[in-house]
Amino acid sequence: MAADRHHRLSLKGLVSPFVHLMVLQRFQELKPGDTLALEHLDSESLPDLMAILKHYPLEIGELQETSGTYRLQITKSLTPPS
Repeated sequence: MAADRHHRLSLKGLVSPFVHLMVLQRFQELKPGDTLALEHLDSESLPDLMAILKHYPLEIGELQETSGTYRLQITKSLTPPS
């Protein structure tokens, strides 16, 4: 199996629904096992994004807050959510 790939996506300055659109577009490009670090998430976009992500085959990592913005790492998995 090929090595996992790590990606970053800066969402600085974007607001909903553009945040959601950017994340979902980038997620579709990932292969199972790839990770995507979502950087500069704002507190207003976060609840809706979390609700959307639960419908996709992924694992959600720890949410980290720094200077009023959030960072979240997601990993695309092989199995769909239950």
